[in-house]
Formats: sequence, structure tokens, C-alpha cells
Amino acid sequence: MRLSVKRRHFCLVSLLLFPMLVEAHAASALASGWLDGFAHPLHGWDHLLAMLAVGAWAAQQRGALRWQLPLSFVAVMGVGGVAGFSSVALPAV
Repeated sequence: MRLSVKRRHFCLVSLLLFPMLVEAHAASALASGWLDGFAHPLHGWDHLLAMLAVGAWAAQQRGALRWQLPLSFVAVMGVGGVAGFSSVALPAV
């Protein structure tokens, strides 16, 4: 499915003009401890939208890919959790 030129321009302008609406991880400086890290994905609408987008994308797929997309999303989140628990230092994080 191709987007029309007007819709593409609208999406580009939206991404450029409204980045502050996301406010991703604004309260991360206040979080400390395992419980805060575990509850973190449940408290932000940016995380909720990401999970819903993966679910909607997976629902449009056929066959095994329908289950592989959400499972890989959760697996990558688990890898990130293990990396954070192991105190892995990442640049600009």
C-alpha cells in the first residue's frame, strides 16, 4: 500500500513538528530499583502505542509470522531487561 503524496508530507511534518509530544522516558531519572524497571513499560503511552502497533502489524500477517512478530518484540524487550540488569553500558543511554 503506497501513501499518497499529501499523506506522506503530513506524516513528515508531524514527525518534525511534534517530537515533544512523545516525552519518552521523562521520569527515568526518578526510577530506581527492580520494581521501577519492571513497571516502566506499563506506565507510558509511548510503550503502549509501540505494543499496539506491533500487535496490529502482526494481525495483518499470515502464517507463523503472525506469532513471530509479537514474540520477537517481547524477546528483544527481555534482552534489554537483561542488559539493564547486568549494567551493560550503552553510549548515549
